[in-house]
Amino acid sequence: MELLAMKNHLQRQLMNSELHNLAKMNPYSLSPLPDFASRNNSSLKENLETTSPMIDLPNDSNIRTEAQIKYMIQFFVNNHGIIKDNEMQSERLRYSHDKKLLKLFDTLNRKYTSTTKTKEELIKWIIRRAIKSGINQDQEDENLKRPLEDLQNEDQDQGEYEIWIESLLPFKKSSKNKTMNSQFLTEIFASEKFRIDYHNFLIEMEKVIEEDTTDKMRRFLQFAIDCVNKDTMEKILKYRRVPWLKKWGMNARKVALQIKPKNFHNQKKCLHL
Repeated sequence: MELLAMKNHLQRQLMNSELHNLAKMNPYSLSPLPDFASRNNSSLKENLETTSPMIDLPNDSNIRTEAQIKYMIQFFVNNHGIIKDNEMQSERLRYSHDKKLLKLFDTLNRKYTSTTKTKEELIKWIIRRAIKSGINQDQEDENLKRPLEDLQNEDQDQGEYEIWIESLLPFKKSSKNKTMNSQFLTEIFASEKFRIDYHNFLIEMEKVIEEDTTDKMRRFLQFAIDCVNKDTMEKILKYRRVPWLKKWGMNARKVALQIKPKNFHNQKKCLHL
């Protein structure tokens, strides 16, 4: 029994090592993945035939199934909403040998097809992440300047800037703005500090999206694996924080540039929603 346990442990280490090394090749990837959206149609068949989620994995059915699930989810993240229907169907054929994996593929397709990110939702995410990034940077800068005894006894009250931001953010009972409208954007960009935070956020936006997607991916992977093991794939349709599609990230970057005032010193030039 001890030898078997050791063998399984080593096999899992090998799988994680292979996936980790391959992840370095793709900023969103946890497994080897053909990005069909960036390739022409003539090479699609070749990609499907030569690229496999089973490369260099141990001959253990559970480990191989988990690797296929990781590969499948990453495929959706990179390609859903970008590639053509026939390309999606070609990818689906990979899993025709396994009823559970085929069911998972169809469920993920239904989930992502029914999930959208409106412009208002993207603006909400952008503004919140810009604020969070700014506050985190302020805390890091302040901590570098303060002695340890001050940090250990620091007051937890919010600063005036954080309180002002919270009063502006929509979707709260106490908020003066009820939607992500032009008035809200005009008010928040009137703050010189926010304009600086927003400018810095745009510089780091690619990294922020990557980190956010990676975090969501790790959580969702385990959930999806459990659903496959228990044959409860329908629960995925109710899962709220699915990993962001590459398409959503591209749209978010476009919106982030659209809502930025053309001149940060004249906040009235915000684009209308």
